[in-house]
Amino acid sequence: MQTQVNGEQKTYEMNISLYDAMQGTVNGKDEWNFERFICAHAIMFALEGIPGRYIHSLLGTQKTIRN
Repeated sequence: MQTQVNGEQKTYEMNISLYDAMQGTVNGKDEWNFERFICAHAIMFALEGIPGRYIHSLLGTQKTIRN
């Protein structure tokens, strides 16, 4: 979190994998996670330019959670 000049706290950076981010909607997880993940990649590849591809994003690696 980052504190703004007015004292309000806002999210500065999110540490989440793309596959984990595509798990559901604001209503929670659903059964469309894989299709949503593939669709996100199709959109990235369709945009002009060379998309930044990371092996963990391409393979759908999930975030490691350590206790």
